Amino acid sequence: EEQKRSILPGVATGDTQFALGLTEPDAGSNALAIRTSSRRDGDELVIRGQKIWISGLENADWMIVVTRSTSEADAKEQGRRTHGFTLALVDVKEAVAQGTLTYTPIPKMGSNTVTSSQVFLDDVRVPVTRVIGDIDGGFPVLWDVLNPERILAAAGGVGGAEAALAVAADYAREREVFGRPIGSNQAIQFPLAQLKAKTELARLMTYKAAWLFDQGRPCGNETNVAKLTAAQVAWESANQAFQTFGGMAYSKEYPVERLFRDARIGKNIPVAEELILAHIGTQMLGLPRSY
Repeated sequence: EEQKRSILPGVATGDTQFALGLTEPDAGSNALAIRTSSRRDGDELVIRGQKIWISGLENADWMIVVTRSTSEADAKEQGRRTHGFTLALVDVKEAVAQGTLTYTPIPKMGSNTVTSSQVFLDDVRVPVTRVIGDIDGGFPVLWDVLNPERILAAAGGVGGAEAALAVAADYAREREVFGRPIGSNQAIQFPLAQLKAKTELARLMTYKAAWLFDQGRPCGNETNVAKLTAAQVAWESANQAFQTFGGMAYSKEYPVERLFRDARIGKNIPVAEELILAHIGTQMLGLPRSY
Protein backbone atom coordinates (compact mmCIF):
# COMPACT_ATOMS: atom_id res chain seq x y z
CA GLU A 1 0.00 0.00 0.00
CA GLU A 2 2.88 2.36 0.73
CA GLN A 3 4.27 1.69 -2.76
CA LYS A 4 0.90 2.60 -4.23
CA ARG A 5 0.64 5.84 -2.25
CA SER A 6 4.16 7.01 -2.99
CA ILE A 7 4.56 5.94 -6.61
CA LEU A 8 1.24 5.55 -8.42
CA PRO A 9 0.19 9.25 -8.35
CA GLY A 10 3.31 10.12 -10.35
CA VAL A 11 2.62 7.26 -12.75
CA ALA A 12 -0.92 8.54 -13.31
CA THR A 13 0.30 12.05 -14.15
CA GLY A 14 3.19 10.81 -16.29
CA ASP A 15 5.77 12.43 -14.02
CA THR A 16 7.18 9.08 -12.85
CA GLN A 17 8.89 6.89 -15.45
CA PHE A 18 9.68 3.18 -15.23
CA ALA A 19 12.04 0.73 -16.91
CA LEU A 20 11.75 -3.05 -16.77
CA GLY A 21 14.97 -4.89 -15.94
CA LEU A 22 14.20 -8.38 -17.23
CA THR A 23 16.34 -9.29 -20.24
CA GLU A 24 19.89 -10.52 -19.74
CA PRO A 25 22.58 -11.65 -22.19
CA ASP A 26 21.47 -15.26 -21.67
CA ALA A 27 17.87 -14.78 -20.54
CA GLY A 28 14.83 -13.09 -22.01
CA SER A 29 11.65 -14.95 -22.80
CA ASN A 30 13.37 -17.88 -21.05
CA ALA A 31 13.06 -15.99 -17.78
CA LEU A 32 13.96 -19.06 -15.72
CA ALA A 33 17.56 -18.58 -16.92
CA ILE A 34 17.93 -15.22 -15.15
CA ARG A 35 21.21 -14.91 -13.26
CA THR A 36 20.97 -11.47 -11.66
CA SER A 37 20.91 -12.26 -7.95
CA SER A 38 19.46 -10.68 -4.85
CA ARG A 39 20.35 -11.60 -1.28
CA ARG A 40 18.90 -10.27 1.92
CA ASP A 41 21.13 -8.23 4.21
CA GLY A 42 19.09 -7.06 7.18
CA ASP A 43 16.32 -4.80 5.92
CA GLU A 44 17.81 -4.56 2.45
CA LEU A 45 18.24 -6.62 -0.68
CA VAL A 46 21.64 -6.54 -2.36
CA ILE A 47 21.34 -6.93 -6.13
CA ARG A 48 24.14 -7.95 -8.42
CA GLY A 49 24.08 -8.82 -12.11
CA GLN A 50 23.72 -7.61 -15.66
CA LYS A 51 20.76 -6.65 -17.83
CA ILE A 52 20.60 -5.80 -21.52
CA TRP A 53 18.19 -4.12 -23.95
CA ILE A 54 16.61 -2.13 -21.14
CA SER A 55 14.41 0.54 -22.70
CA GLY A 56 14.22 4.12 -21.50
CA LEU A 57 16.55 3.73 -18.54
CA GLU A 58 18.19 7.14 -18.91
CA ASN A 59 14.81 8.82 -18.33
CA ALA A 60 13.51 6.35 -15.74
CA ASP A 61 12.95 7.12 -12.08
CA TRP A 62 12.49 3.47 -11.16
CA MET A 63 13.55 0.16 -12.64
CA ILE A 64 11.69 -3.03 -11.84
CA VAL A 65 14.55 -5.52 -11.58
CA VAL A 66 13.83 -9.22 -11.89
CA THR A 67 16.25 -11.20 -9.72
CA ARG A 68 16.93 -14.71 -8.50
CA SER A 69 16.72 -14.84 -4.74
CA THR A 70 16.86 -18.64 -4.52
CA SER A 71 19.19 -20.67 -6.71
CA GLU A 72 17.80 -22.57 -9.66
CA ALA A 73 19.11 -25.82 -8.18
CA ASP A 74 17.27 -25.24 -4.88
CA ALA A 75 14.07 -24.35 -6.72
CA LYS A 76 14.26 -27.54 -8.78
CA GLU A 77 14.95 -29.58 -5.66
CA GLN A 78 11.74 -28.21 -4.17
CA GLY A 79 9.91 -29.13 -7.38
CA ARG A 80 8.98 -25.49 -8.03
CA ARG A 81 10.83 -24.20 -11.09
CA THR A 82 9.25 -20.74 -10.84
CA HIS A 83 10.07 -20.34 -7.15
CA GLY A 84 12.88 -18.06 -6.06
CA PHE A 85 12.31 -14.95 -8.16
CA THR A 86 12.03 -11.52 -6.56
CA LEU A 87 11.02 -8.24 -8.20
CA ALA A 88 12.53 -5.13 -6.65
CA LEU A 89 12.09 -1.42 -7.31
CA VAL A 90 15.47 0.23 -7.85
CA ASP A 91 15.71 4.00 -7.54
CA VAL A 92 17.68 4.60 -10.74
CA LYS A 93 18.99 8.08 -10.00
CA GLU A 94 20.01 7.12 -6.47
CA ALA A 95 21.85 3.99 -7.61
CA VAL A 96 23.61 5.89 -10.40
CA ALA A 97 24.71 8.57 -7.93
CA GLN A 98 26.09 5.88 -5.62
CA GLY A 99 27.95 4.23 -8.47
CA THR A 100 26.25 0.87 -7.99
CA LEU A 101 24.28 1.11 -11.25
CA THR A 102 25.98 1.92 -14.53
CA TYR A 103 24.63 1.68 -18.05
CA THR A 104 25.69 2.11 -21.66
CA PRO A 105 23.23 2.95 -24.46
CA ILE A 106 23.33 0.47 -27.36
CA PRO A 107 23.60 1.96 -30.88
CA LYS A 108 20.58 0.74 -32.86
CA MET A 109 19.43 0.67 -36.48
CA GLY A 110 16.03 2.12 -35.56
CA SER A 111 13.50 2.92 -32.83
CA ASN A 112 15.82 5.64 -31.58
CA THR A 113 13.12 7.70 -29.88
CA VAL A 114 13.73 5.38 -26.92
CA THR A 115 17.19 4.31 -25.83
CA SER A 116 18.10 0.72 -25.07
CA SER A 117 20.92 0.09 -22.63
CA GLN A 118 23.23 -2.50 -21.20
CA VAL A 119 23.00 -2.26 -17.41
CA PHE A 120 25.38 -3.36 -14.67
CA LEU A 121 24.17 -3.70 -11.07
CA ASP A 122 27.04 -3.89 -8.61
CA ASP A 123 25.64 -4.52 -5.13
CA VAL A 124 22.68 -2.18 -5.51
CA ARG A 125 20.94 -1.90 -2.14
CA VAL A 126 17.16 -1.81 -2.05
CA PRO A 127 14.96 -1.68 1.07
CA VAL A 128 12.82 -4.80 1.40
CA THR A 129 9.83 -2.46 1.45
CA ARG A 130 10.46 -1.95 -2.27
CA VAL A 131 9.94 -5.60 -3.12
CA ILE A 132 6.94 -6.04 -5.43
CA GLY A 133 4.91 -8.94 -4.10
CA ASP A 134 6.82 -11.41 -1.93
CA ILE A 135 10.47 -12.37 -1.76
CA ASP A 136 10.87 -15.59 -3.79
CA GLY A 137 7.30 -15.16 -5.07
CA GLY A 138 7.84 -12.72 -7.90
CA PHE A 139 7.16 -14.96 -10.90
CA PRO A 140 3.36 -14.54 -10.89
CA VAL A 141 3.87 -10.79 -10.52
CA LEU A 142 6.19 -10.84 -13.53
CA TRP A 143 3.41 -12.18 -15.73
CA ASP A 144 1.19 -9.32 -14.59
CA VAL A 145 3.90 -7.00 -15.91
CA LEU A 146 4.42 -8.82 -19.21
CA ASN A 147 0.79 -8.73 -20.34
CA PRO A 148 0.49 -4.92 -20.37
CA GLU A 149 3.95 -4.69 -21.94
CA ARG A 150 2.72 -6.81 -24.85
CA ILE A 151 -0.48 -4.78 -25.11
CA LEU A 152 1.62 -1.61 -25.39
CA ALA A 153 3.76 -3.28 -28.04
CA ALA A 154 0.62 -4.21 -29.96
CA ALA A 155 -0.65 -0.64 -29.79
CA GLY A 156 2.72 0.54 -31.08
CA GLY A 157 2.48 -1.92 -33.95
CA VAL A 158 -0.96 -0.66 -34.92
CA GLY A 159 0.33 2.90 -34.84
CA GLY A 160 3.34 1.97 -36.95
CA ALA A 161 1.11 0.29 -39.53
CA GLU A 162 -1.14 3.35 -39.65
CA ALA A 163 1.83 5.65 -40.19
CA ALA A 164 3.28 3.54 -42.99
CA LEU A 165 -0.07 3.21 -44.76
CA ALA A 166 -0.76 6.94 -44.47
CA VAL A 167 2.61 7.81 -46.00
CA ALA A 168 2.14 5.24 -48.77
CA ALA A 169 -1.41 6.36 -49.57
CA ASP A 170 -0.39 10.02 -49.74
CA TYR A 171 2.43 9.20 -52.13
CA ALA A 172 0.20 6.92 -54.23
CA ARG A 173 -2.31 9.75 -54.64
CA GLU A 174 0.29 12.34 -55.60
CA ARG A 175 2.77 10.37 -57.70
CA GLU A 176 1.73 10.22 -61.35
CA VAL A 177 3.02 7.80 -63.97
CA PHE A 178 1.63 7.59 -67.49
CA GLY A 179 -0.66 10.51 -66.74
CA ARG A 180 -2.46 9.12 -63.70
CA PRO A 181 -1.82 8.55 -59.97
CA ILE A 182 -0.07 5.26 -59.25
CA GLY A 183 -2.70 4.64 -56.57
CA SER A 184 -5.26 4.01 -59.31
CA ASN A 185 -3.37 0.84 -60.26
CA GLN A 186 -4.64 -2.26 -58.49
CA ALA A 187 -1.10 -3.54 -58.00
CA ILE A 188 -0.52 -0.52 -55.76
CA GLN A 189 -3.99 -0.04 -54.32
CA PHE A 190 -5.03 -3.57 -53.38
CA PRO A 191 -2.02 -4.48 -51.19
CA LEU A 192 -2.50 -1.23 -49.26
CA ALA A 193 -6.23 -1.92 -48.91
CA GLN A 194 -5.52 -5.44 -47.64
CA LEU A 195 -3.12 -4.09 -45.04
CA LYS A 196 -5.63 -1.46 -43.95
CA ALA A 197 -8.09 -4.26 -43.21
CA LYS A 198 -5.43 -6.20 -41.27
CA THR A 199 -4.56 -3.07 -39.30
CA GLU A 200 -8.17 -2.64 -38.21
CA LEU A 201 -8.33 -6.28 -37.10
CA ALA A 202 -5.11 -5.88 -35.10
CA ARG A 203 -6.52 -2.70 -33.54
CA LEU A 204 -9.68 -4.47 -32.40
CA MET A 205 -7.66 -7.36 -30.95
CA THR A 206 -5.50 -4.87 -29.07
CA TYR A 207 -8.60 -3.14 -27.70
CA LYS A 208 -9.98 -6.50 -26.56
CA ALA A 209 -6.74 -7.47 -24.79
CA ALA A 210 -6.53 -4.06 -23.09
CA TRP A 211 -10.18 -4.23 -22.00
CA LEU A 212 -9.74 -7.69 -20.49
CA PHE A 213 -6.62 -6.55 -18.65
CA ASP A 214 -8.41 -3.49 -17.28
CA GLN A 215 -11.22 -5.75 -16.05
CA GLY A 216 -8.73 -7.92 -14.18
CA ARG A 217 -9.65 -10.91 -16.31
CA PRO A 218 -7.31 -13.50 -17.88
CA CYS A 219 -5.93 -12.03 -21.10
CA GLY A 220 -2.79 -13.99 -21.97
CA ASN A 221 -4.20 -15.48 -25.16
CA GLU A 222 -5.66 -12.21 -26.40
CA THR A 223 -2.52 -10.28 -25.50
CA ASN A 224 -0.32 -12.65 -27.47
CA VAL A 225 -2.60 -12.66 -30.51
CA ALA A 226 -2.78 -8.86 -30.46
CA LYS A 227 1.00 -8.51 -30.26
CA LEU A 228 1.56 -11.06 -33.03
CA THR A 229 -0.90 -9.56 -35.50
CA ALA A 230 0.07 -5.95 -34.79
CA ALA A 231 3.79 -6.62 -35.23
CA GLN A 232 3.17 -8.50 -38.45
CA VAL A 233 0.96 -5.84 -39.99
CA ALA A 234 3.38 -3.08 -38.95
CA TRP A 235 6.22 -4.82 -40.78
CA GLU A 236 4.09 -5.70 -43.81
CA SER A 237 2.81 -2.12 -44.05
CA ALA A 238 6.30 -0.64 -43.84
CA ASN A 239 7.50 -3.09 -46.47
CA GLN A 240 4.57 -2.26 -48.77
CA ALA A 241 5.13 1.47 -48.26
CA PHE A 242 8.74 0.88 -49.33
CA GLN A 243 7.50 -0.89 -52.46
CA THR A 244 5.00 1.88 -53.20
CA PHE A 245 7.72 4.53 -53.16
CA GLY A 246 9.94 2.53 -55.47
CA GLY A 247 13.55 3.67 -55.58
CA MET A 248 12.79 6.86 -53.65
CA ALA A 249 12.05 4.74 -50.56
CA TYR A 250 15.79 4.28 -50.18
CA SER A 251 16.33 8.01 -49.81
CA LYS A 252 16.45 9.63 -46.38
CA GLU A 253 14.45 12.47 -47.93
CA TYR A 254 11.33 10.43 -47.26
CA PRO A 255 10.24 8.82 -43.97
CA VAL A 256 9.80 5.36 -45.45
CA GLU A 257 13.32 4.16 -44.69
CA ARG A 258 12.90 5.08 -41.03
CA LEU A 259 9.49 3.41 -40.79
CA PHE A 260 11.01 0.34 -42.44
CA ARG A 261 13.86 0.18 -39.91
CA ASP A 262 11.61 0.88 -36.94
CA ALA A 263 9.00 -1.73 -37.84
CA ARG A 264 11.30 -4.74 -38.09
CA ILE A 265 12.15 -5.02 -34.40
CA GLY A 266 8.49 -5.48 -33.46
CA LYS A 267 8.62 -9.06 -34.71
CA ASN A 268 11.29 -9.80 -32.10
CA ILE A 269 10.41 -7.74 -29.02
CA PRO A 270 9.17 -7.82 -26.35
CA VAL A 271 8.64 -11.45 -27.33
CA ALA A 272 9.56 -13.18 -30.59
CA GLU A 273 6.67 -14.17 -32.81
CA GLU A 274 7.87 -17.80 -32.79
CA LEU A 275 7.28 -17.96 -29.03
CA ILE A 276 3.83 -16.46 -29.48
CA LEU A 277 3.03 -19.08 -32.11
CA ALA A 278 4.23 -21.76 -29.70
CA HIS A 279 1.89 -20.31 -27.04
CA ILE A 280 -1.04 -20.30 -29.45
CA GLY A 281 -0.28 -23.86 -30.50
CA THR A 282 -0.15 -25.26 -26.97
CA GLN A 283 -2.49 -23.01 -24.98
CA MET A 284 -5.16 -22.28 -27.58
CA LEU A 285 -5.01 -25.35 -29.84
CA GLY A 286 -3.99 -27.91 -27.24
CA LEU A 287 -1.05 -29.18 -29.28
CA PRO A 288 2.06 -30.79 -27.72
CA ARG A 289 4.75 -28.47 -26.43
CA SER A 290 7.31 -27.73 -29.16
CA TYR A 291 10.25 -26.76 -26.95
